[in-house]
Amino acid sequence: MAGLHDLVTRLRATGSGARRQWVNRLMYEVIYALPPVARGGFFNGGYHPPAPGAVAAPGLEAAVEQAAMYDFALRALPLEVAPEAASRPVASLLDIGCGAGGGLLYAAAAFPGARLAGLDTSGSAIRHARRWLRALGPELQRGSADRLPFSPASFDRVVSIGTLNYVDHHALMAEVARVLVPGGLLSLTGGSTDTPIGWTRQRLDRAAIRQGLVPRGFRNITEPCFAAFAQQAPRNAALVARLPWFLRGSAREWAVLPGTVRHAQYLEGRKREYAALYEKPLLASGTAGA
Repeated sequence: MAGLHDLVTRLRATGSGARRQWVNRLMYEVIYALPPVARGGFFNGGYHPPAPGAVAAPGLEAAVEQAAMYDFALRALPLEVAPEAASRPVASLLDIGCGAGGGLLYAAAAFPGARLAGLDTSGSAIRHARRWLRALGPELQRGSADRLPFSPASFDRVVSIGTLNYVDHHALMAEVARVLVPGGLLSLTGGSTDTPIGWTRQRLDRAAIRQGLVPRGFRNITEPCFAAFAQQAPRNAALVARLPWFLRGSAREWAVLPGTVRHAQYLEGRKREYAALYEKPLLASGTAGA
């Protein structure tokens, strides 16, 4: 229903940052309670075309674009901007905002034998991930990125796809810096509207440096993200048609279907997507500000 989407939009526009995050989390929980969404395994919009050499993960054939986003964040971007760090063995990986587990299924194919863990604010998503990924045996927890329920220096890699819509970036950087091992990498993606992408980079880099993380690379990925929405439009339109009527307006916006406000924002250059990579120095005295 368009009225519900309009209400959510007004709450986001007129409230504080905390209120916007609360509204986003509420909508996220409601959407993930719907079986058609949970069965998809992902909530991210995707990346198209896949990066050269993309890892093909069994079980994700119906979510190629979403798996390609994880492939870009965990494999292609690190190899491009930090090849030495990317070449280090990955024995443990955490997906912050793991949803129903699609990213962890990709990680199992990309990093065979790695210990996998996932965190999500949605109880519905975590329950589905536990059923779907039972054979993999990842550690799955319900919680928020601003208070990670994991021990210090627990992970070689941390990935966060779109989580910055739901949590403060300072808190996320502090918690990731705590749970990364020295030499570990954080790869994250996010989006913004009507905000210069250079300003976004500066804001994230400052927060990372404050926590001792080294910025290694930042990419504007708006074009492949928008291309992924276009690639999925027929499938997403069919999914939206299966949802309860009062959720269809918001779902059309999330899916960036033609005719929606978000689709127009991409066409006008107002909506932007980015990816960033950060490294925890191998030595405590590393040059975090370099």
